[in-house]
Amino acid sequence: MMHVRLEPRSLRQVSRPVPTVAAALAASTTGPAGVVARAPQSVKCPAPWLADQRRNAGLFFPRGQRADHAYAIPVTAQRIDVVPDADVIGPKFVVRDRDGHVFEETFWNRAHLTEPPFSAATASGGPAWVAARDAAPHVDEAVLLGTPWTGNYHHWLINTLGRLAAIAGFPELRDLPCLVPDPLNAWQRESLAWLGLAEARLSFHAFDVVRCGRLVIPSGGDFSPARLDWLRRQATTRLPLPSSANELA
Repeated sequence: MMHVRLEPRSLRQVSRPVPTVAAALAASTTGPAGVVARAPQSVKCPAPWLADQRRNAGLFFPRGQRADHAYAIPVTAQRIDVVPDADVIGPKFVVRDRDGHVFEETFWNRAHLTEPPFSAATASGGPAWVAARDAAPHVDEAVLLGTPWTGNYHHWLINTLGRLAAIAGFPELRDLPCLVPDPLNAWQRESLAWLGLAEARLSFHAFDVVRCGRLVIPSGGDFSPARLDWLRRQATTRLPLPSSANELA
């Protein structure tokens, strides 16, 4: 065991921009590379029905926008980054590259870097990983589906399944294994099957760390209209829908 110092960074800061996913896969032999798969967007929403209390409005709506009016939520650019020699660490799927960067897109909250297998600080003042890398299992390449909150239904739907939507249009990624939590519960397995992800493509992460020769990281998605549309189409096409209103009761 040893303490490895970590340097939090955004993938946008580290990843070399390239024009296509194929170019990102090819360029990743020399370091992280990424492509903007979809430009930034803005989601226009009507006035909500139920958020009529000030506290609810403060929790769920952009600062300075009233809950009784239509509003817009900005959606950041949707990226696909490829990171060589990556470590996927702990149950929250935090990603570290060979230069010691840990990517903000994979841990979301700095508090995640204070929980095991991480240590809150080193002598130099930054977070550290209590590493046992030599004994870690290895996969040649994979797509990161796991997130810090995969057990939450909302985050599973929007962020984890949203990553499947992100890679759906790229044949270069179609057959890659996908890193998911171990164990998956029944509704998680069913949702992956409904979206066409074969069981054989699941690579289960139940270790302190998984070493990956080449890791594909689609951005989390959030409320990207394109991803939500894809999920809706897949669900309505593949789900066994009830044949009558009585079955919904």
